Amino acid sequence: MSLIRFSPFSELETVQTQMNRFLDELAAWPGEHRFPWRPSIELLNGDNILTLKAALPGITVEDIDVQLTRESVHLTGEYKYETEREDAGCYHSEFRYGKFERTVALPVAIDPENVTAEFKDGILTLTMPKASPVTQKTVKLQLGKSTTEKAPEKDSE
Repeated sequence: MSLIRFSPFSELETVQTQMNRFLDELAAWPGEHRFPWRPSIELLNGDNILTLKAALPGITVEDIDVQLTRESVHLTGEYKYETEREDAGCYHSEFRYGKFERTVALPVAIDPENVTAEFKDGILTLTMPKASPVTQKTVKLQLGKSTTEKAPEKDSE
């Protein structure tokens, strides 16, 4: 007979993993203000640009809406369910269908007027030039002189 060491912490870890999975699925249910899924993103920092990539497999360009501000990117769209199927049914599907919405706060300000987009192989790539930094201008004030005072006029004789 062999001895098996009981490890309560590994059992608790298994229960925690199962509970996290359950709560993730519960939170993903569509509700009044919830969406069944949201796309995965990758935000890359370059010298003068930020690059945002969003995984949107199976979605057409017509079903994607992108709105930009200096501080954020807002993605919305819909992954439509195919109603016409040639097979007799579906035994199992882990695909997520329906509307999605995702807002990404940007770490630096961008110039939204000059953003370019490419949608290829289910990956949306936004190339966003960083906004030019606002330079702080130093102004020297003349103390004791009012800005409304006029300079003395010269007599022309």
